[in-house]
Amino acid sequence: MEAIEETLLSLLNTNTDLIAIVEDRIKPVELPLDCPLPAISYTIVSDPRHQIAGSPRIQYSLFSYSYPEIVEMSEQIKLTFEGFSGVVNSRTIIRIYPENSYDSSDSDPIIFQRVLDFRIVYIR
Repeated sequence: MEAIEETLLSLLNTNTDLIAIVEDRIKPVELPLDCPLPAISYTIVSDPRHQIAGSPRIQYSLFSYSYPEIVEMSEQIKLTFEGFSGVVNSRTIIRIYPENSYDSSDSDPIIFQRVLDFRIVYIR
């Protein structure tokens, strides 16, 4: 069975409004140096082990030169994930819970960033 990160990527790819913004630029761990923006990276922050169910916390980092674009990307991810339960690619997701979010920026040129954390509870 595929990794939970791949399952969640498949779920994000169903949101056509999000994909219209980032295209195929949703990458694991960190973005390539030459990656055009806007783009998203994701990483597992914690992954407690349970025999039957998994409950990792996964962090999505959104990057753009436009703050309104960051806000729209964030809203689209929240619409896709918050409260979701169902089956994706044969994997049963019990629930996706938002955990945290915050903004930051980098300068020269200004790159806006928003970080979103989600807890995913699923059947292993």
